[in-house]
Amino acid sequence: YFTDREAWEKNFPAEWVTEMHEQVRLWFYSMLFMSTVLVGKAPYEKVVTNGMVVAEDGSKFSKTGFMIKFDEAAEKIGADTVRYLYASAPNTNDVRFGYNLGDEARRKMLGFWNIYTFFDTYAQLDKPNFADYKVDFGALTPMDKWLVVRTNDFIKKATAYMDDYKSFAMVKDFEVFVDDISNWYIRANRRRFWKTEDQADKMVAYWTLFNALKVCVQTMAPITPFMTEYIWQNLIKKCDSTVAESVHLSDWPTVIEGVEDDGIIEQTALVRDVIATAMRLRNEQQIKVRQPLSKLFVCCDADKANKIKTFEKNILDELNIKSVEYIDDVNILNDQFLAVNFKVAGAVLKQNVNKMKQTLEGLSSDEMKALTTAVVAGGEVEVPGWDEKFDASIFAVQSKTKDGVVSAEFAQGSVVALDIVLTDELLKEGVVRDIIRQCQVARKDAGYQVEQRINASITVDDEFIVNALTEKLEFISGELLADSIVINSEIKADYSSEFTVSDKKVTVSVAKGE
Repeated sequence: YFTDREAWEKNFPAEWVTEMHEQVRLWFYSMLFMSTVLVGKAPYEKVVTNGMVVAEDGSKFSKTGFMIKFDEAAEKIGADTVRYLYASAPNTNDVRFGYNLGDEARRKMLGFWNIYTFFDTYAQLDKPNFADYKVDFGALTPMDKWLVVRTNDFIKKATAYMDDYKSFAMVKDFEVFVDDISNWYIRANRRRFWKTEDQADKMVAYWTLFNALKVCVQTMAPITPFMTEYIWQNLIKKCDSTVAESVHLSDWPTVIEGVEDDGIIEQTALVRDVIATAMRLRNEQQIKVRQPLSKLFVCCDADKANKIKTFEKNILDELNIKSVEYIDDVNILNDQFLAVNFKVAGAVLKQNVNKMKQTLEGLSSDEMKALTTAVVAGGEVEVPGWDEKFDASIFAVQSKTKDGVVSAEFAQGSVVALDIVLTDELLKEGVVRDIIRQCQVARKDAGYQVEQRINASITVDDEFIVNALTEKLEFISGELLADSIVINSEIKADYSSEFTVSDKKVTVSVAKGE
């Protein structure tokens, strides 16, 4: 103000001032007093305060007692992590600070970093170029459309939060967005970046994920400037030469026009609910996802069924299930059976009530089915092992879930059920998927690149597993990018590992292919 009035006028008033709340009566007041005296207006547009910066347990830092110096914290957990912690602290609250909280913040940042790593791993192979790329919105899969709409929604929220100086709300929404990308979009579309033979579809997937990743980088740049700039220089600029030289010189992101939310967000939430419910059933039955199952039942109204069918392939892939059947009556999943209606039966059977109960419990499934049908029809029925006939009213018709079926509710009264009967064919597929997973781990541990071809040897002393491997040898080779795979034969290996599958010891050895 006193030395360079022109420069001062360009930056006056300040948009935003923040400090601990004690400064309301100190620094904030002093600036307000001086500005009002000198120019007759406030020196800032917005004042935001936190409480004190305190230790993780809420105790106060002290110059003579326990304290953490900034330089020490920046060296130990990184400057971006410190900034992330401060930016995610709600206004008016104390800011808790410490190394455990720093580690937690770094884990959240790592979730975003893993998205970058995933994209970069495949981008280095395919080198997608978005400088002149115009996406065909008609080519978007439902999952692509969801992520574009979800990204647009995040931009709108992030803009509103930052305009209102609520960085803590923006960080929280960023964490949810990152989780959605990682645990929904990438997980369900991973094969499109690697195995797909449809190059146009692969490019659409790249563009969709790139758009979301770029938006995350731009919105988080004011909070984590170093990590975002690294990703910008090492990925964003390489994939799109038209972007700004630095993320900090780029414009704030704007929504993608032409893709509207016609219910895709709500629809996706319903589908994810189906998947989460079915996953919970798998976990309760201790059936891992790599073990295929034959059928998924979804009992719901026609409107929900139509919404779910749009993502049917994603559901089956995520759950590793062969087919889905939509039903509108949950009783289809149940078997009817009979119990003694004690209120009526007591007067008829007297001391033989328990004998009838034991008879019903001892019936075969076919006998129970025939007797239940007769009781539902009404009148008098014959009971195996009894000479006389009985009126149907002495029995109560009840139901239970069919053997080999487990079910649970989702979305306000709808039901998901799994057929958990495992045939030999399903068990073979499960064994093969387990072994493929371990072979992929061996590839990684051997230091091979994602695209590198290999030779492999699988050794196991079990006829069932050997037959399963032999039948699926071509499929295994494709999954592992293997030039050759031998069963119970040795190769000159770079790396070997042992593990168990179905309680049988399996040894996998890998070597570089051609």
